[in-house]
Amino acid sequence: HGGGHGGGHGGGPIGSPIGGHGAGHGAGHDTAHAGAHNGGASRHDTRVNSFAVVREGEVVPHRLSRWKQSIGALPADRGTIFRIKAILAVKGRPFRHVFHAVMDVSDEDDADAWAEGEKRVSKIVFIGKSMDQAYLRKGFEDIFE
Repeated sequence: HGGGHGGGHGGGPIGSPIGGHGAGHGAGHDTAHAGAHNGGASRHDTRVNSFAVVREGEVVPHRLSRWKQSIGALPADRGTIFRIKAILAVKGRPFRHVFHAVMDVSDEDDADAWAEGEKRVSKIVFIGKSMDQAYLRKGFEDIFE
């Protein structure tokens, strides 16, 4: 991949909003894939994809911990997760909880506080290869009250 790809897929720093192809996806990328747009073979594997789940409600803390452990030990037949970005509403916590994982390295922190009366909505994006979306969606849904 040429230059310009850094910071692209999934947005910027850990605390940034979840998004698709964010800043940094420009210069250098077009030349790296010029053949793909002119009938040549693409260098992207078609089994690599992403999907998002948005869910109103609050996550139960102990279920979140158990779920993160299960994601870290995802069976091979369920696919391979390259990256996860999430902003979560965790029960009993006034702040948005930001969770970010790349391969086997993860980080989490609290971001800004939820406004009084604001709907608690959690968002998660999975990027990976041959992912079992139904399995991953159900696992995520099951951590809510």
